[in-house]
Amino acid sequence: MNTQSTVPFEQQYPAVAQRGIDQSTWGALQNSVFPGARDESILMAVDYCLSRHLDILLKPVHLVPMSVKDATSGNSTWRDVVMPGIGLYRIQADRSGTYAGADEPEFGPVLATDLDGNQYTFPEWCKYTVHKLIGDRIVAFSAKEYWLENYATAGRNTQAPNAMWKKRPYAQLAKCAEAQALRKAWPDIGQAPTAEEMEGK
Repeated sequence: MNTQSTVPFEQQYPAVAQRGIDQSTWGALQNSVFPGARDESILMAVDYCLSRHLDILLKPVHLVPMSVKDATSGNSTWRDVVMPGIGLYRIQADRSGTYAGADEPEFGPVLATDLDGNQYTFPEWCKYTVHKLIGDRIVAFSAKEYWLENYATAGRNTQAPNAMWKKRPYAQLAKCAEAQALRKAWPDIGQAPTAEEMEGK
């Protein structure tokens, strides 16, 4: 029989416990919200959400690996960067108390083009309109984004779209247009691109 006492969670993960996160929440963050991410990266996301009073379990932010050049050595290393998701922009717009809804996205004509020897079809553009209450008026803010200017490639040496842009050409473009429209209507949302806009870039 093993009589060795279990090390308390607070001693195993003091930095986590200091942030008010219990064992079950930490397990959910490691296994469901940010699976495969390093503990330090998850804590970065926790700190981001705590500072902005966000529920991290709703995943308003994403951990995105990015190649960052070291200023001293000049070598590039991969680091996780906390990036807002489109969900965070929606939360901020709603919290403003002036968000008055959005229209269904409008899409331009379907185009077909050859990219690296394969044929792809996609909407030329997407227009997304959000509505903001200003005084006693509801004002529309629209953004139009073009697929060819936004899609992410499958790699540096190819023009073909990555798996997500290939599978969901309409939905991915709509998220980009929505993010731009929300930034136009609520500038204090910030100008950082969303993870959806940067995916694969």
